[in-house]
Amino acid sequence: MPEGIEYNKNNTTFLLGSLTMGDVLEVDFEGNHTNFTNDDDLQASAGVHIDYDGDRLLVTNLDPGAFMGSKNVAGLNAYKLSTGEKINEVSFLELVPDAGFVTPNDIAVDATGNVYVTDFLGNVIYKVDQNYEASIFADTSMMLVGPNGIDFHPDGYLLVSNLLGNQLLKMPVDNPNDVSVVGITDDRFSGMDGVVYRADGKLVGITSFETLVELSSTDNWATAMVDNSKALSDKGTTVAVTPEGNHYALLTDVVNPQVSTFTEWVIELVEF
Repeated sequence: MPEGIEYNKNNTTFLLGSLTMGDVLEVDFEGNHTNFTNDDDLQASAGVHIDYDGDRLLVTNLDPGAFMGSKNVAGLNAYKLSTGEKINEVSFLELVPDAGFVTPNDIAVDATGNVYVTDFLGNVIYKVDQNYEASIFADTSMMLVGPNGIDFHPDGYLLVSNLLGNQLLKMPVDNPNDVSVVGITDDRFSGMDGVVYRADGKLVGITSFETLVELSSTDNWATAMVDNSKALSDKGTTVAVTPEGNHYALLTDVVNPQVSTFTEWVIELVEF
């Protein structure tokens, strides 16, 4: 049951995490798949993110029962993108010892290599610096309500999907307390799962687990507008974008109570 997806431009494959098993899968365009990782310490994963500058694949590591309150493990694993070799493993558990849920979800990397990880049910964003030291970057005092998708804007801030608040947040990396809600009035926008900031300056993400939307802004993301939307053929979580601008949505019904029994998934090309 994959929840996260990335497109690896280096070898034209997709990389998928899994909520029910540990290793990351590598999938080609013919549908063939094999393990990218072989790591007994990676129990399950939600988000996967490629950091090309650092030759890294970053993967959230979580307990397979995390969304039911189990927290045997919760953190971030890093692997060399070129070889699959494990680089490091970081735990977030000591940062939130009293949390009822610890669910590291999605990942972003800033211009200097710092990593940011959303915790969906914990309402936290973690920061992992270049030395793999972890800290709390943002919490509920900064308006987080189910933070999910996240990506870095080259002007120095994070765009964060506040999924349970049906909001998109703008959060400067040098001052997260200066967080603001991006003004969006279009009814086609609602809470998004995964998001991707594209090279052309637009943001794409899947709303309500059923529609891919494309957002743009003319005022540095103080506000945004919906440029395009397209319904998926089935329930989906997040999207991978190729350098050519093609969108590949990951179709998995993660909100279904029987999700742990599912074995089928689809990668769907979505054209606006």
